[in-house]
Amino acid sequence: MIRIAKVLLMLSLTACTAGGRSDAVSSDKMDGPSLPKERPYIVGAVTSVQPDHILVEQDPAGRSGSAKAMLEINENTRIQQRDGAPASRSDLRVGTRVSAWIDGAVSKSYPVQAIASLLVIEP
Repeated sequence: MIRIAKVLLMLSLTACTAGGRSDAVSSDKMDGPSLPKERPYIVGAVTSVQPDHILVEQDPAGRSGSAKAMLEINENTRIQQRDGAPASRSDLRVGTRVSAWIDGAVSKSYPVQAIASLLVIEP
């Protein structure tokens, strides 16, 4: 009985984690050099730029509140163009479209908060 309860708990935690992640993703086509095999956490437009954070919104014009992520950018965050060319924080401006992969935990707030491991600037 205890073993069944543990399995059910693990399945429900996995479903919750996967469900939260897939809601934020808007693009299945992720190709290009040196990109992770998994889909990005969020694809959208940068709507706010701060020294160590950016806000990415899946649909900034949406009235019903689309997926949003406040992403910390630190010394481990890699920033690049879609073709693999290196980019920098100065390339991240309001209106820039990005695909973002994250590292570590995601806060359950709105917008979610996480650390960006890779930011790809989209054409």
